Amino acid sequence: MIQTLAPAKLVILGEYAVLDGAPALVQAIDRYAKVQVSASESGRHEVMALPLMDAALPFRFDNEGRFRWLDDKAHQLLPFVQPLMEDLGPWGEVRDANGQALSAMRVTLDTQAFFSEYQGERRKLGLGSSAALAVSLAAAWYASRHQVQALDVERWLPTLVDLHRKLQNGKGSGVDVAASLYGGLIEYQVGNQLTGEDYIPPSAQAIPTPKDVEWMWIWLGQAASTRDFLNGMSVFREHRAQEYQSHMAELTQLSQDGVAAAHAGDSDALLQGINDYGLAMQRLGEAAHVPIYTDGHRRLAQLAKRFNVAFKPSGAGGGDIALAASRDTEALSDLARQVHAAGYPVVALGPATHGLSIRSGSE
Repeated sequence: MIQTLAPAKLVILGEYAVLDGAPALVQAIDRYAKVQVSASESGRHEVMALPLMDAALPFRFDNEGRFRWLDDKAHQLLPFVQPLMEDLGPWGEVRDANGQALSAMRVTLDTQAFFSEYQGERRKLGLGSSAALAVSLAAAWYASRHQVQALDVERWLPTLVDLHRKLQNGKGSGVDVAASLYGGLIEYQVGNQLTGEDYIPPSAQAIPTPKDVEWMWIWLGQAASTRDFLNGMSVFREHRAQEYQSHMAELTQLSQDGVAAAHAGDSDALLQGINDYGLAMQRLGEAAHVPIYTDGHRRLAQLAKRFNVAFKPSGAGGGDIALAASRDTEALSDLARQVHAAGYPVVALGPATHGLSIRSGSE
């Protein structure tokens, strides 16, 4: 059996501006996308996706060793799997952790940790599950072919960012891919998509986590579509380019200053930067007519201000997760009680100190 695990992510600084080349600050989170490759008891190749499916779906390898679904509904249930596998290339001969060839394999995709129960329903948390799963699946594919225990993350980062961007129709910065590969707190820059001598690959570097700053993650109880918000920003940039660039310049400067503060261990400057970035995101959303800041964000921001706690959306906004941060643990505890009373769950999320891991062993 081979199992890979890739952590989730939450953005501290850099939303939207990262796509224009600004540095982003991102924290890997201890919720993991897991992929397991093992012998199939059914005697056929199959994929099981938890918690999305009740039964496994069969697949085959064609004459060139490429992944092919046998069930048409698989394309609707798991639309990214075959394109990702096609881009990665032929599986070739797949072996278990003991080096024995598998005549029939079962691939289990597990993203259960990215969901939470809310008001009697299972809801998806906005933690970058598609990127984490893509990283984990790519690592499982490679480990099954080459019997390795680790990937060279610097070499794999541009490859997986490009593959994940393709799955998103060319959208996305790759910041979530980087967090899943590297783990910890990182600075990330997107590079560019040019080829030849002008190509600059995406890059990531670790930053020591500020020891005197605590993150608190608040779920707004609704999912948001990052793709829709990015499309809205594209319209804003196309029709009101000068105004768009003005907002991006502000966000870029705030992100640069905040990342520099993190590198320097200046917690006060980092917290101020987080709060200022949230307000700048609100202004951007209002200018672009994109609902980055919801009524929920406004209520939470008012509560955070009462306790002198930094606050901002984490990610594209519109819902999902918001960040509250402070050096004052008592203030965060007081805020948590007020947030809970207002009907917003505080989600127990901790930092993932390590990124992608590959494990092997007997089943």
